[in-house]
Amino acid sequence: MVNKHQYNEAVLSRLSRIEGQIRGIKAMVENGRDCEDIFMQISAVGSAITNVSLLIVEDHIEHCVKAGIDSGDTQATLDNLVDLFRQFAKLK
Repeated sequence: MVNKHQYNEAVLSRLSRIEGQIRGIKAMVENGRDCEDIFMQISAVGSAITNVSLLIVEDHIEHCVKAGIDSGDTQATLDNLVDLFRQFAKLK
């Protein structure tokens, strides 16, 4: 199956970075690091997740939404897009 998404390399790279950050936070907790330092790292992970989510949303709009509209399935495509934005809003 051909992958139609353009974001894979960038998303995978960012997810690997986030994975490393999470491991770092776990180590900080295990080592009894200061709560403020841990919170700062957690905040950075939250921002990184938001940014990787934006990459995926952008690709979805540029490719999947466009394809849905081009195929004449406009209402279902727009309904799905609204649902996507609702899910994205829950990240914050």
